[in-house]
Amino acid sequence: MTIDYFCGFLEVWRMRKKVSFNVPPCKENSPDAGRLNIKTMDITKESIREQVWSYLETSNIARYPRPVYNKIPNFAGAEKACCKVKQLKEYRTAKIVKVNPDTPQKHARFLTLQDRKRLLVPTPRLRKGLLNWILVPPNAGKHMLRESSSVLGLKTSLSLNLDTKTKIDLVILGSVAVSPKGTIHILKF
Repeated sequence: MTIDYFCGFLEVWRMRKKVSFNVPPCKENSPDAGRLNIKTMDITKESIREQVWSYLETSNIARYPRPVYNKIPNFAGAEKACCKVKQLKEYRTAKIVKVNPDTPQKHARFLTLQDRKRLLVPTPRLRKGLLNWILVPPNAGKHMLRESSSVLGLKTSLSLNLDTKTKIDLVILGSVAVSPKGTIHILKF
């Protein structure tokens, strides 16, 4: 069995339609670029996660925070993968975008703010509220947008609870692994 590994994979959900893409950071001339052979005798979500995390670490594709085990892994090529979202019509037409707070999606959060869209980020570990609306001044420069797309952005955010009525146009999230056609994804849990 072969499965695309996480490197560069993002899922984008608009309404009930799913669009996905994969941008492997491996050498493009490699026949196995973006693929990881999974041992067929041990196919469980946990075994696939462990094999992907191990591959990212031993191949030195993983990036801070390391080790990548038990989380959505950051990886070489994360920014390039995030830039691909701008090619999607779903992104271009979205006004309110929810992007998960994981490190590999940091650049997607930056792009969302740079494009003057409303950015919603789930509250890490649900400390307070359900979502945070990241607030930035209309004249914010790239430095401030980069800061706001990091954990520092939560300091100046508006906490939204379950009673807040907000229509999210687009959701961007990461996975540990995905099937070759992007139809099955495996999260960190």
